[in-house]
Amino acid sequence: MSEAIALICDMIIAVLFFTSFYAKIGELEGFKYEIYSYQVVRSMGLVQLAVYAVLAAEGILFVSFAAGILDGFKEWACILLMLFFSVFTIRKRMRTGVTTCACFGEMKWLNRTPIIRNVAIILILLLDLLVTRSTNIFLAANLILMTVSIGFVMELARLKFNEKREHYDSMV
Repeated sequence: MSEAIALICDMIIAVLFFTSFYAKIGELEGFKYEIYSYQVVRSMGLVQLAVYAVLAAEGILFVSFAAGILDGFKEWACILLMLFFSVFTIRKRMRTGVTTCACFGEMKWLNRTPIIRNVAIILILLLDLLVTRSTNIFLAANLILMTVSIGFVMELARLKFNEKREHYDSMV
């Protein structure tokens, strides 16, 4: 039972990080401005560095959760990252009044309430830390493929939804 819980927790987190990574890769310029809007990094050179640091962290966490490797480290690294993102989101909210983020590109339902989303991710990670698991290379390869597939299905669904919305908007 605990193996199944660990697998489900890892898949949820892996899909979230893959989706976030994929959305940011597709909109690098927008992501640069999003980071700049937090007013933590003021130099565009450092913003560029921050963009690649966030992408690297998300990519590493995606692979770690999808493959079921780096147990213990990946959960704590992710918790720290969620806390880091939450602090800067709260700071941005206090300065600008903006309550959303652009972490998942055009997947607005994941961007609406970033603090609540991050708390939910932290709770999943804490559950993941409590259960035991074993690592199997064949299972890890299948999980990576499944995670990427789920991420692409979510992207295709988003594209189809946007296409229908644009069609509807053009009729109105």
